Amino acid sequence: MERLLNDVVTEISADTRIAIIREATKLHEEILRGTVDELQQQTAGRKWRGECVVAIYATNSSDN
Repeated sequence: MERLLNDVVTEISADTRIAIIREATKLHEEILRGTVDELQQQTAGRKWRGECVVAIYATNSSDN
């Protein structure tokens, strides 16, 4: 996950809004939302287990 978030920063921006969904539709479902920068800080050193989906929020070309 750390590598993926670093790639999003490099290819898009640290201000990109994303959601990380872990264990979707299951008992221990977890959804984290924020900018890539915020979620990198919030999840630093975390050991990810289970299935994860990362959703990248669309931006208008005029926002760039």
